[in-house]
Amino acid sequence: MKLAFFGSPEFAVPSLQALVDAGHEICLVVTQPARRRGRSKRQVPTEVRARAELLGLPVLEAGSLRDRTLDEPILSCGAELGVVVAYGCLIPRRIFRGFPQQMINLHGSLLPAYRGAAPIQWALIRGETETGVSVQRIVRRLDAGPLFASRSTAIGRDETAGALFERLAPLGAQLLCEVVADIEAGRAQCTPQDASKVSQAPKLSKADGSIDWTQPAGAVFNFIRGVTPWPGARTFWQAADGATHALTILQAEVCDQEGAAGTLLSPASALTVACGAGSLRLRRLTPAGKKPMDAGAFARGRPLREGDRFAGSAQP
Repeated sequence: MKLAFFGSPEFAVPSLQALVDAGHEICLVVTQPARRRGRSKRQVPTEVRARAELLGLPVLEAGSLRDRTLDEPILSCGAELGVVVAYGCLIPRRIFRGFPQQMINLHGSLLPAYRGAAPIQWALIRGETETGVSVQRIVRRLDAGPLFASRSTAIGRDETAGALFERLAPLGAQLLCEVVADIEAGRAQCTPQDASKVSQAPKLSKADGSIDWTQPAGAVFNFIRGVTPWPGARTFWQAADGATHALTILQAEVCDQEGAAGTLLSPASALTVACGAGSLRLRRLTPAGKKPMDAGAFARGRPLREGDRFAGSAQP
């Protein structure tokens, strides 16, 4: 089948590769423009662009589809169906209705749950034990189109968003290929989403990574999993001498010790921080400007004391 593929991050790469491997003709790949990354601030293309170039596919960079001058190169590429996987912006009606078979989207949740830009992260933050992927027809309302298919998977107890992304990407690629094959064969069917089961997964920003130690330990544990690796679960250790040190928490475990929320409990070397109810023992973290390390190694090299404070901001 002749396809136009819209995608940008690593999550979309397995889908692009799977469609090519299945024998579909990718007439055009539309992706976000290169971004400045890292300390060097050099321009880095999206992961989808890198794979498309490796496969010898035509690429169009577009940060937004509001520009109507993009309609002609997109809609005249010869594609019968548009396929979207984490492209990064909304698809206008004139585009998704411009292909003979319109457009479909692979979404990282069991729709109608977790509509929005960050479904994988929010499923973890909210403590779900199951998630999955869904393929829907694109309509004007975000992630509200009728469903072609969904596939579920259990969430591991200690699984982070990064690990779950890696598992869902190939699962979604397989499901997407099945749906495209059904559409090509004329046997695809879709059903409306159940509006009573809708939940939202809004986009996360860097500011959303601050840990709120007043929450119960289980909620903080799930939050850390959900924002790892991005935007990162950040806190500030406020030492007894008044100095503050920024930390990103990578791994933790729930404990039943109690204390004032955000307080380092005894013994300090165990790096157990009290929450609103219960506590968390930190297992792995990244000090600002340093490489990730085990919490024990961090504790051995710092003057940690019982009663030290951990807070979401650098203000005491």
